[in-house]
Amino acid sequence: MQGQNNAASMHIMRDQSDLLDEKLAGQILNLDNPHYRCYCVGVPFSKEPSIENRAFCYKCMCYVCDLPAKECNGWGDGTSTDDHCHAFETQLWSDLKGLTNGRCNDS
Repeated sequence: MQGQNNAASMHIMRDQSDLLDEKLAGQILNLDNPHYRCYCVGVPFSKEPSIENRAFCYKCMCYVCDLPAKECNGWGDGTSTDDHCHAFETQLWSDLKGLTNGRCNDS
């Protein structure tokens, strides 16, 4: 919506399985919708590996596995740089995401 200063805007995109993926943008980003852990506004995320990255809210998803964080077998305790809790959009994590094909593997 050009010319309007909305606090939030919603974009709905269809994926290959024709399911709706709703994404909120603006001040209410990811409050009530599933989101990758690295985008959680409720639990701070560090792009540098940190044990604090292991914490997640009930809507956080694993970037690598596309599963809820609580179901990710590779989530880890934050002490290893290979723990999925540290994943965000980089070439390394995106490559691993492609290899897992939506399945959570022990890394």
